[in-house]
Amino acid sequence: MKKYLRNEPLVNTAVYYGALVINILMGWLITRINTGNLSIADYGKFSFFITFAMVGGVLFDFGFFESTSRLLALNKKETPKQQLLGTSLVWAILFGSVATVLFYLMGGIVDSLFQVKIGILNRQFPFAVGLFVMVAHLNRVLRGTGQIKTLGTITLAPRLIYLGLLAMLVYSDSFNLTTTLLTMLGGMLIALAGVWIYMKPAFGQLNHISAAIRAEVKTYGRHIYISTIWSELLTHADKFIISVFLDAQSIAYYALGFALAYPLSHFSTSLATSLYHRFAHQNKIDPRVITGNTIFVAISVVIFISLREPIIYYLFSEQYAPTIPLLPPLALAFGFAGMSKPFTLFLMARKYGKLVRNISILIPSLQILLAILVIPLYGILGIAWVACFVYALDLILYIAFYNRVISRDR
Repeated sequence: MKKYLRNEPLVNTAVYYGALVINILMGWLITRINTGNLSIADYGKFSFFITFAMVGGVLFDFGFFESTSRLLALNKKETPKQQLLGTSLVWAILFGSVATVLFYLMGGIVDSLFQVKIGILNRQFPFAVGLFVMVAHLNRVLRGTGQIKTLGTITLAPRLIYLGLLAMLVYSDSFNLTTTLLTMLGGMLIALAGVWIYMKPAFGQLNHISAAIRAEVKTYGRHIYISTIWSELLTHADKFIISVFLDAQSIAYYALGFALAYPLSHFSTSLATSLYHRFAHQNKIDPRVITGNTIFVAISVVIFISLREPIIYYLFSEQYAPTIPLLPPLALAFGFAGMSKPFTLFLMARKYGKLVRNISILIPSLQILLAILVIPLYGILGIAWVACFVYALDLILYIAFYNRVISRDR
């Protein structure tokens, strides 16, 4: 067990978390550039469009990506692995293409649904949702194969390219909402193409491999698909609700707070992702994993809350001061989210899809209800505290069901 903790999983966690930390720093720098060169309203539109495309991308998984990830985690043979990669890539391209067409068609109606007007962006960049479908697929299959170093690469590369292109925009004085979106999506496309060329997927036996994936979808993937949709709603429902009831400036303040606090869950994500391949063959999580994750997250949250004012005033500007009160509840929310990650991925790897699905439906439903109730009275601050409450409840439920599962499996 000591060898297991100190060698491959620890190295993979360190590599992936290192990539996430660098990604966080680049993300903060990118956010600083965007907030400094866009109006508050345009930054709100930028953030909401990315959220809208990202959530839209999740809808076009249909359980195939998680099913492929689990099949890859269980697979021991190189040839079927490459064929699994190739077959799932074909499905991902198909799903991404359909999503792109529908995203374009939604450009005509989205402005009637939200106060933050992004319809023109839907029509200009419909392929954004297709790219998010492809990124989600690649993240799942790399997690399943245990290729954590490659996963770290796809985490870093898009933002690194984006950052370089942003510098060119600032230097050439051609920075606006359209160009910053175009360069971001261009970075994603270049990174995706590079990683897939490196992975060399095989495309033999498409029908046979597709049948195996569909069989896994029926028994496992469809439950995780539902839970993934609701989990994504849990992550982003607050921004959708703000966009329905409030204006682009409100979403800009909240989106900045979200962007700053969300990385607090990244260590847990890297840890659980690195262990996912092993979780598929284990009966419980090593207690040292849970303890180490909890301590790290707790310390990170305390430090972040203590530094919230300097972060806003020195990294951004006084015009984003309304973000400061949002940071404590959002930091706690994503701290709780991080603590639940090992339990969530363990249950997914052990094929408890229905259980994960049920929790994932309950929590976002409660969040949406509470958010609608508090937003007229407390605005975006009320939304932030609702997020804190529901993520805490989410953690409690995952711990309770995890303990029930391991007790039953003894």
